[in-house]
Amino acid sequence: MQTPKPSPASFAKETYFGITALRFINHAGVARYGRHRISPESGVEHPSEAAAQGKDANYLFEELTHRLATGLIRFQIAVQIANERDIVDDATVHWPEERPLIPLGTVALNARAADNELQQRHIIFDSSARRHPDFTDTTLPRRPSICATRCRAFHENTRRGRTRAVC
Repeated sequence: MQTPKPSPASFAKETYFGITALRFINHAGVARYGRHRISPESGVEHPSEAAAQGKDANYLFEELTHRLATGLIRFQIAVQIANERDIVDDATVHWPEERPLIPLGTVALNARAADNELQQRHIIFDSSARRHPDFTDTTLPRRPSICATRCRAFHENTRRGRTRAVC
């Protein structure tokens, strides 16, 4: 059993871990599986448990609005590469932290969408194995069962219509 993850101080001060391993193919045709990792340039920060319990339910969204008003939020995007014997088709299996991280780039957020609430009703995370013509060098593992389940759940959520904005 894992210890519960502590509440973040901010969406901008948390690391995000992809659970689905994707196959990446380099220019030489060598394929390796990896999971995305998105890390804040400003570092990770978690308040104490007592401080987190005293926060309003929307504190992360309110803090994000204030933070964006003062400047950019930057995240480093990387891929943790699996070893040959790592299990890549079961998202519940954790890989050792010492697996190499390959930097992919940086993303900078400068504002919330002007029509944020409307956009949140249309945005959907689709983890299915559809290929986009511009991204033909990644594919999902052979048995992405959790991806199919999540995809169906997200599509059903969208079909029913969301009752409130996510962010």
